[in-house]
Amino acid sequence: MNLYQTSFVKTAKQFPNNIALYVEDSSPETGTIKGKKPQVKTFTYQALLELSQQWAKSISMFNDEGCPVAIYGSRQSQMYAGILAILASNNAYVPLNTKQPVNRNSEVLSQTHCQVLIVAENENPTLLLQQVVTPLVVLYLGSDTPRWLNEHTHHQCFTIEQANAKVKNIFQSGYIVPSPSKISDKIELANNRSSKNIYAYILFTSGSTGTPKGIAVS
Repeated sequence: MNLYQTSFVKTAKQFPNNIALYVEDSSPETGTIKGKKPQVKTFTYQALLELSQQWAKSISMFNDEGCPVAIYGSRQSQMYAGILAILASNNAYVPLNTKQPVNRNSEVLSQTHCQVLIVAENENPTLLLQQVVTPLVVLYLGSDTPRWLNEHTHHQCFTIEQANAKVKNIFQSGYIVPSPSKISDKIELANNRSSKNIYAYILFTSGSTGTPKGIAVS
């Protein structure tokens, strides 16, 4: 049983209507730059469960099981839901700090051999994508469609809605895509089979030489 199953799903079943997430969106569009108060977003456990499992299906379609998934952002609500979605897809997440140098984040992606990069709303990973040589699938979790999504032909870039539509089309064409309940069952079976190899995320720290070093955390 991984962190998603033992903690979040269990709690969501017990308290579906309780508030699970409270976030103040302090992005430039809603923050103090324009004199506006931060926008408050709340999610119940049930809403967050459904969102994370929907996104998990899109992640699973593009990512090999067992391959870490990178996530790029700060404290947006999509970061929390995205982390849950990665765990629900039975993969570890690799947090990328947007305030860190591009070279460092590129090195982290290289070391972890990530196939999928998830990007939170109002983030622009252009400099990072320009530096990464290995083609990535980039899933943007915002509700808008930023210009940079169409500017990186070296990578496959989609909004999460476009990715969800691809999952739906595959399902309708006859290819079986696991339902949320099947995803949960799959996670449980996988962890029971090889629990010693399951970890939640890979945390990178700078060594004495400045080269990022990853530590797998269970």
